[in-house]
Amino acid sequence: MSDNSGESKQLTFDSDGVQYIFAYKTCDGWKFPRHRFQVTNPDVKAGQFISSMWFSNIYSLKEDIEFLVVGVKGAVDYIHITSLVNGSLMSYGNNNLSHFEKSSGIKFKDYYIYSSEKCTNLYNNFKNEDGFFNICLTGSQGSILNIAIKCMDEGLYVTTPSFEINAKEKITKEASFDEWDKKTDIKEKNSSLFKENK
Repeated sequence: MSDNSGESKQLTFDSDGVQYIFAYKTCDGWKFPRHRFQVTNPDVKAGQFISSMWFSNIYSLKEDIEFLVVGVKGAVDYIHITSLVNGSLMSYGNNNLSHFEKSSGIKFKDYYIYSSEKCTNLYNNFKNEDGFFNICLTGSQGSILNIAIKCMDEGLYVTTPSFEINAKEKITKEASFDEWDKKTDIKEKNSSLFKENK
């Protein structure tokens, strides 16, 4: 069965022919789930994962949570992209593209981090709540990444990312999927707790 099963009827290219993929940091480097962001409007550089089966992970409260969104012109070769991004020191802590990344069709890369201190604060303030929360992260290029988080087992369950490049407003529940309808936006509950530090 193909890694991209279920994507054939979905739109994954923006109007410039760029597809966007998601990566999360592990102790072994960046890992890319084998799914592309689904684009609802090719003229708007935004996309979403439509299922928690595409990405979900449990993080301890002692680790920073780090993500990348990478835009690739044309077809996506996950093995090649993973090798390029992990081989580039520029992929650690910033969004700079290396010469090799640019020459391989990578047109966009943005880096997002949610610190262990913020993870602990979130857990301590919301551990008794049942539902998912949207966390809005601003990338080093100014793009927005939303991730769904739930407190569980002395850690955080993280899933269903969505992003928007050059967003004027943060993304909240733009998808029409049942899973998204269960989320609430924690920034509205306590905006001072989750204020981004620039």
